Amino acid sequence: MKLKITDSIGKRISMGYYIIIGISVLASAFSIITFENNRNRYEKISDLYLPTVSDLKDLKGMLGDSKKLINDWIYQLSKDSKEQLKTITSKTYPTLKKNLAELIADRNDGSEKEITEFLTNFDSVATYEKQIMNLLSSTDDYASDSIVDLALGIHEGLVIPRIKQMELMLDKIIPSQGDALKILEDQLKSSQLYLTFMMLALIILTLVIGIYASRLSTTSITEPLISLKNSILRLGQGEIPKINTTDRTDEIGQMNNAITSLTNSIKLKAEFATETGKGNYENNFELLSQKDVLGLALLEMKEDLQNNAKAESERNWLNNGVTQINDVLRKYQDRHSELYQNLINFLARYLDSGVGCIYVLHYAGAQKSSRLIFEAGY
Repeated sequence: MKLKITDSIGKRISMGYYIIIGISVLASAFSIITFENNRNRYEKISDLYLPTVSDLKDLKGMLGDSKKLINDWIYQLSKDSKEQLKTITSKTYPTLKKNLAELIADRNDGSEKEITEFLTNFDSVATYEKQIMNLLSSTDDYASDSIVDLALGIHEGLVIPRIKQMELMLDKIIPSQGDALKILEDQLKSSQLYLTFMMLALIILTLVIGIYASRLSTTSITEPLISLKNSILRLGQGEIPKINTTDRTDEIGQMNNAITSLTNSIKLKAEFATETGKGNYENNFELLSQKDVLGLALLEMKEDLQNNAKAESERNWLNNGVTQINDVLRKYQDRHSELYQNLINFLARYLDSGVGCIYVLHYAGAQKSSRLIFEAGY
């Protein structure tokens, strides 16, 4: 019965965590989608709608300037006006038109048709104005009544009506674009507010589930774990407490029995480590299982210590021999016969050899012939 109760508690806790994880995943997915939508809205606002409204307002101002400047051109009111009009028709308007054309190319809300129609009309006005500018390009042209009348006819009959029509179009297009921009901004604010409420709701729900799971864990598990905690603390302080096995078959009982096995194993391993530290490398140790990590580590430590002791002894023997050979070489470096004899005597005794000799390779003659000469023996 205890196992069933514990399993039920575990399932409840797990279910609570699963709910939190599920809600978190859903909230994360919703947040990602919302952030992506908001990013798209922001890009539309900053990259499309705001530049479009700004360019349309610039066109409206340019249209008014063009209307005034073409009138000045006809009536020769100002020389600077002619240069300004040339700049508008040849540079300013084409640049602004190109920008607007690129902006509306990414639009698919119906406004691109109105803007395209407006630009077409502006092209017509610019064409008519260029005709007037060509007709009245010099002082002699103004002296011809027929040319002036033709220019006035184009101005009064084509330019002025078309400009009035375009002003009406702009009075409709600019507010329409402003309304579309406001809708996007409202959507962006609403989405951000909704996302904020969702995050707050997620935090509250997570807190509620977390508190419930915490209380369930505390009332059902904490008290039986106190004694185990104290035993583990004593183990952490280096003690090996005496823990009795239990008949409980739930998780708590399994933990109690596992700690009992651990303490018994630590006792055996402590005794083994003590003997190994004393240099008793013949001491045997039986592993609890093939997964006994500490036991395997102790056996490996014993083997390493044994190998290190052997290697250290060999290094000391070799270093000591090299040192003594160097002493012999320094002492008899100018007396070769004594050097050879003392060197072979030392090597034979140090290597526990009964017989030893030294031969030296000599070169002689014009042919540089070589031969081995016996120099010393033991």
